[in-house]
Amino acid sequence: MEATYTTGIIYKIYDIEDPTQYYIGSTIQTLEKRFSLHKYTSVKADSKFYQYVRRVGWDRMKIDVIFHPEEPVTRRDLFKLEGDYQLEQNPPLNDNIAGAKIRIGHTKYCKLAYQKNSALREKQLKRQAHIDTCEVCHRQYQHGGKTGHIRTKFHQQALKEQLDIMINEQQN
Repeated sequence: MEATYTTGIIYKIYDIEDPTQYYIGSTIQTLEKRFSLHKYTSVKADSKFYQYVRRVGWDRMKIDVIFHPEEPVTRRDLFKLEGDYQLEQNPPLNDNIAGAKIRIGHTKYCKLAYQKNSALREKQLKRQAHIDTCEVCHRQYQHGGKTGHIRTKFHQQALKEQLDIMINEQQN
């Protein structure tokens, strides 16, 4: 028989400066202990949530209870509840849906996880494949790479030539 826990909670960790960035989890620990464990784990773990937190810092993150079951729950039921909240709210910093293996079985879960990861990789490739053209030197660069592009010698030379032309036109 599975143990029953009375302290199970569903929580949300969110960025106080950008509340659209959040993570939903569950725990049988106190909120303070779980938050501390997340901080400790974030040093080496490589999930979307921990990458985000390392980028913005823990000082911007806050944890709140979003659901506290009135009745005692098992860890398995807590996972299902957590997954329900994740499915409903679609938290951008969660990598997985809790309890998914319980709901649909391990094999089907693995197939769905593979499909999700394949779709994510495809989306990343499309984003990487987006090419912009510089208005100054007419060279192409990857979308989001303008800052690096404008530092290139070729771009700097084209900019200098255009400035020289403008100066000459003004003098004439």
